[in-house]
This record gives sequence, C-alpha cells and structure tokens, in this order.
Amino acid sequence: QTEGTLIQQIMNDKDGLLRGVSHIMVDEVHIRTKDTEKLLVFLKEIQKKRKEVGMKPLKIIAASATVDEEELKRYFDGAPIEKVPGRTHPITYHQQPTAVENMPQESARIIKELEEGGKPGDVVIGVAGIKDQNGIDTHAQAIQRLNPNVEIFMVHSNTTQAEKDEIEKTPLPGAKRRIIIGTDFIQTGVTIKNLKFVINTGEVYVQS
Repeated sequence: QTEGTLIQQIMNDKDGLLRGVSHIMVDEVHIRTKDTEKLLVFLKEIQKKRKEVGMKPLKIIAASATVDEEELKRYFDGAPIEKVPGRTHPITYHQQPTAVENMPQESARIIKELEEGGKPGDVVIGVAGIKDQNGIDTHAQAIQRLNPNVEIFMVHSNTTQAEKDEIEKTPLPGAKRRIIIGTDFIQTGVTIKNLKFVINTGEVYVQS
C-alpha cells in the first residue's frame, strides 16, 4: 500500500483501531510528504486508542537510511532503534545538460539507444502520476511506438498481487527487455531481479 491508501483505510475504519492489522511498515520515512506526516499522526493515535481499550499494540516499523533517529524515537515515546547494515553497488550517473520538454519521448529515445547499443537489462522509469502529461500511460505509449520489442509493466498503488508477481519473476535467457514504469510505489512495492537502468523524470506529485 501507499501512504495514501493506508490513510484511506484508517479513515474508513469504524472504530479507528485497525483490528485486522498487526504490523505496519513505513519506508523512506525521512521523505516528509504530507501523507507521511499524516500517517505517522494516525499511527500514534491508533496506538493510544489500542492501549485505552486493552488491545495489543501495533508493531510499527519506521525505516530510513537518513532520518533523525533520535527525533523519531522521541515521537514514538522511546521506541527502540535497530540498525541494519546496508549494501551499496557502483552506480554511473548520466544527466541531461538542459531541461527535457517531452519526458516520455526522451525516455523512449534512451531505451531505443540501449536496444541499439546491445546493452541488456531491465529499465525502471519513475514518474509522478498515472494519467498526467508525463505519467505512466503517456510513457507507455511513447515507448511502445519507438520500441515494439520491449515488454512494458506499470506499477502504482492499484497494481494487483498477480501483476507484481509477474514483474518479480526472474526473466528467462533471451527474454524481451522489461520496462517498468511506476510511481513512488515502485520503490517498496516490487523487487526487480534484472534491473540495470533507472530513468528518473525528476518529477514529484504535490497535492495543492
């Protein structure tokens, strides 16, 4: 789930206790979006309500590589801090020297360049929305027109488990290059086995 869908679930919960939920993990908690802030407030309120009615508390895991851990610890009334060693991999960055006017077409051009250059590996494209000008649908159409031999997957908060399972399969030798276009849900919602390239549009969805 995204923060937004979980917030909707909490707001629609009749007694505000999330009785059918035992664990909630909030990843990338240092990205202080409006939904993340709202969710943390709701979770703390749920803990308070559960305690008042004698219900077992939620197990809340707030994960981040860069958050102010002491501040988060204070917010959650002295919750323990667990440190997990991370792994890094060498990454090569390529930046466009000027602003890109049509990001879907530029993404399609980059993928065509990878195809013609014989550079194997799946590609993730991070976008802000689904239906907007530079969103998932527009990217998919532009890429398919220029690159008919790739396989395109779309990832967002409404992606089904069956669709996620298909994305997470290890591709067979000789399989088509897979292009996974997704919103920020892609960061934690799926695991991509053959990921080699990431195209970051640099856009973020901001609610007015």
